[in-house]
Amino acid sequence: MITGDYPGTAMSIARQIGLRNPDRHITGPELEALTDEELAESIKEVNIFARMVPEQKLQIVKALKINKEIVAMTGDGVNDAPALKAAHIGVAMGPGGPMWPVKPHPWCSWTMILIPLSRLSAWGAGSTTI
Repeated sequence: MITGDYPGTAMSIARQIGLRNPDRHITGPELEALTDEELAESIKEVNIFARMVPEQKLQIVKALKINKEIVAMTGDGVNDAPALKAAHIGVAMGPGGPMWPVKPHPWCSWTMILIPLSRLSAWGAGSTTI
């Protein structure tokens, strides 16, 4: 869980949803003091990152990828775009609900094309028209 909220709020939600190690967290200021190697090691046991700013969200995504994790991320603002793009799966929460940024063709550079998640099931079933 990566959030801009306070640690207490994040830990309460983590307990409610059954997140592993709900009493351990790293705050934005604490993350600033970590090297990339220390973050990559810490991230193996810590699942709550509170009071994070956009640059730190991207740093966390990169640390997870260093550890060979498959990273999926949701975001609700333009400030989340770098981390969404860096993740293996990025889900942008747009004004019409969840949207999925996809790379349309192997020969295209990354482009954020927002497709409602409800329409992806047809696309995944072999349809190329969304």
